[in-house]
Amino acid sequence: MNIMAAQIEFVPDDFRNCMDELRKEFGTNKKIPIDMEMQCLAALSFFPEFRELQICFRYKSIKTTMASLPAFSNIFKKKAKRKYNIFINDHEKHSDSIALDQVPFNAQIGVIGHELAHIIDYLNKNTFSLLITGFRYFFRSFRRRYEKQTDINTIQQG
Repeated sequence: MNIMAAQIEFVPDDFRNCMDELRKEFGTNKKIPIDMEMQCLAALSFFPEFRELQICFRYKSIKTTMASLPAFSNIFKKKAKRKYNIFINDHEKHSDSIALDQVPFNAQIGVIGHELAHIIDYLNKNTFSLLITGFRYFFRSFRRRYEKQTDINTIQQG
């Protein structure tokens, strides 16, 4: 499958001028670090189905640039009641991964969009399927296919 992504150039000033509107439209039930608010809201604007979804973006020492997971305390709740965490590497301990603030603005939105695309997958899974996916993620071959499919889903989302 060959998917060509449209080249979209995001300009920070365009978002600065409409932050109040973005907060109102896409910031409900979201916890976002202030220094990543513009990028997160920009990415969320491509996922209108997440308007009411509870998502917490937060810094954490992780081995990758970002990671998204259902909140463990909610994993056994109905899909509609789950909350999600998106972790942003605080790059204090893991110098082998790229810090989000070290990549261009457009790339930041793309990486955040990728993590949001994982949530689309999680929303389509029941608790058992989530647990199976989590277990299979430990296997490199599954992880590669899963991340590639998430990239494709991200591009399809816009």
